[in-house]
Amino acid sequence: MLRSLIPCFLLSLLTLGFAGAQTYIPTDYSNRKISFKTTGETSTPSKIRMYLAPTSENEGGGLTYVMEEIRATAKKLERQKVKRKRQKKAIELIRDEVENRYLRSYRGLADFSSLFKARQYNELTAAALISMLLDELAMEHELYWEQGQAKITLEDGTLLPIDQWGKNRPARRAREEEQSHLLNVLDALQLGPENSLHRAMVTPYSAGAEKRSLLPAELTGMLFYRRALDFYAKGKATAAVEALERARTYYTDPKLDLVRYAILYRQASESGQDSTMVEPLFELYSLHPRSEISLELVRRFAQLAEYYLLRENDQPSFERLYDQYRRVFSGQLAILQQLKEIYFIEMAQFHAGRHEPHQVTTYLDSLSHYRPNDPKIQAILTPLLLRSLCNQKDPDEGLKIVEEYRRDYPFLRNEALFLDMELCYRAERTRRAFDGEDEARGRECLEAFEQVLAQAGLTPRSESWITTAYTSASAYYFRNADYVNARWLIQRALALIPDDQFLLHRKDVLQNY
Repeated sequence: MLRSLIPCFLLSLLTLGFAGAQTYIPTDYSNRKISFKTTGETSTPSKIRMYLAPTSENEGGGLTYVMEEIRATAKKLERQKVKRKRQKKAIELIRDEVENRYLRSYRGLADFSSLFKARQYNELTAAALISMLLDELAMEHELYWEQGQAKITLEDGTLLPIDQWGKNRPARRAREEEQSHLLNVLDALQLGPENSLHRAMVTPYSAGAEKRSLLPAELTGMLFYRRALDFYAKGKATAAVEALERARTYYTDPKLDLVRYAILYRQASESGQDSTMVEPLFELYSLHPRSEISLELVRRFAQLAEYYLLRENDQPSFERLYDQYRRVFSGQLAILQQLKEIYFIEMAQFHAGRHEPHQVTTYLDSLSHYRPNDPKIQAILTPLLLRSLCNQKDPDEGLKIVEEYRRDYPFLRNEALFLDMELCYRAERTRRAFDGEDEARGRECLEAFEQVLAQAGLTPRSESWITTAYTSASAYYFRNADYVNARWLIQRALALIPDDQFLLHRKDVLQNY
């Protein structure tokens, strides 16, 4: 019902084609001051502890097992006298041992522990493992970052071709599982290949070609980032956000912001009936208050209003939600007006369902004051007013409400159901008067009923009200042995509804008197 109040919003922010979507990444967000985690320790156990952090296996058995694996591999190579071999042969021995033992299956988003549990690897985890293995062998080397890749050179400057190491390694273009998931993120944000941000993002990590040392802390941040991508791909939004925030404590990269936005969009687009479902939208709106987000928030408010009030019967939660919206949109008069109208309508409907006509009238009066001649508002008010009217069982009180509504809501005057309810109350009042043996009052009520009937014509249930009014009057005269008037009243009713079987039967009975 409330959907007619609001423009035709898109049901999912993920389907919005935003113009200039790159503006959704605030320039100050990725450039915030970062406190990088650093460590004075360079021992293999300290590095393992950091690299295992994204998988929460950095304590106890996990750390011990990985340490034992690396040391066992180093001892095996030492038994092969790897350090005494010619450099080319030494590199071959290290490569064969690492490939056969750890680098068996490529997976772009594999974490560090996967090297030891599933023998899965990628460029980052392989570089971390090889670097620590060289440390255990006391082979001087440098682990650094250049042209978007982790690289290792030996003391004499020889480059280890670790980007070619590993079994079942797919072709360069196809092997970046990370890139495929990142492209999904870009698609979610409507950033096509022609966009500069798109081109920057698909380059693994930093796009710059400068060479710099790759510290264990930064590598750990990259592993957290890949972990976040893995969670995102599996639809685990909360875990993905947590992994991104952990990554941010180790290093900074624009893609952290990009994926965070995509996660928020995914959360915002998921349908649900919980106030927490608006939190991702509130966060997006606070970071970048665009109209598309505010419109979706208004749509979500209408949805949650119906949920809290009509389904859960939980007015306090709805009131808290309304207060939260008013705080978020403080100063946005147009949006506040729209929220207020939704609030009035839903509260009126809520009290109508609880048979509280006074409360209904209070909210509807407020709404009508804001938009008195709006046909859309009238279309919504009409069923609410009629529902409130129909809940009144006493005919005298019902007619009072009819007169109030006719005065305050003139658009109801020609509504068939509104006229029908007036006939209902007048027929019932007629019946009560004649059943109470009050002939004068009964005739007065019947005359008023006939006047309304003449003006209204046939309504959805007018046949029932005609039967009620005339048969009760006829029964009164029959009880008082005035058979002429008893028959005459049934004839009057048949003139209005000539095919009514009950009246025809009553006519036949009265012919005997």
